[in-house]
Amino acid sequence: MKLPELKSLAKEHDIKGSSYHNRPELIALLGEKGLLSNEYVEKKNRNREEREEKKRRKAKSEQMTIVPG
Repeated sequence: MKLPELKSLAKEHDIKGSSYHNRPELIALLGEKGLLSNEYVEKKNRNREEREEKKRRKAKSEQMTIVPG
């Protein structure tokens, strides 16, 4: 689901302050309220963690290739 869809779902269920949350926070919040399945929430968390790990590995490899001259 895209961010506007998540915000709309939160609004439909009278969840206050949903407009201030980013996408991962909204997914977690809606999952806690039982509005999204646990499988969906776990999948999105796993995808986010994989992307963050990929960024860390890339940054680390870029650091290693920069050799002071």
